[in-house]
Amino acid sequence: MSRRNLKKEALSYLEGKWGSVIVILLIYLAVNSLLTLTFLGSLLFSSLILMALMNCFFAGREKNIYNIQDLVTPFNENLISRIVLSLLKGVYLFLWTLLFIIPGIIKFYSYSMSEYISLKNPTYDYKQCIDKSRKLMNGHKFELFVLHLSFIGWLILSLFTFGILLLYVLPYMSATTFLFYEKIYNENKMNNTIEEIKWF
Repeated sequence: MSRRNLKKEALSYLEGKWGSVIVILLIYLAVNSLLTLTFLGSLLFSSLILMALMNCFFAGREKNIYNIQDLVTPFNENLISRIVLSLLKGVYLFLWTLLFIIPGIIKFYSYSMSEYISLKNPTYDYKQCIDKSRKLMNGHKFELFVLHLSFIGWLILSLFTFGILLLYVLPYMSATTFLFYEKIYNENKMNNTIEEIKWF
């Protein structure tokens, strides 16, 4: 998929919703900062909080409106399994990073779709979510890395606005990443190429 088209689609997706998305992102960042102050808090809640943000994009996609209430929905389904997913994903990424930064980055992108899959399939346990993420991101990790890298200019420019520009950049980047996951997931589902693989 073309990065330019994906980013263009993200801007179109955000049209008329900027205010709501910015408020939701600010709440997400505040809660994330509060719950992940400690290493243990980061392990237990980082994925769960990310799911809350993703769920708002799901709901916004379906209802064409963003509600703060959608932030709490992921806490109502399969909560224990999702906390375990957050814990194990964090531990694995930490251990891979100890082997040097590059393996950690590779695994970050390999596991990056776990939260998305958990939301799409609430009955999946933590093992299935990580397995499916690894399968779906096979061949797409570098693609997503480059997509994120394409925002580096915006992020640098934000430094000169004392972070104010992030109110534009973060929703833009989040929506683009969400649409990337959506396209990869739907592609694989349509082609019926999602299959079980050995864990870790």
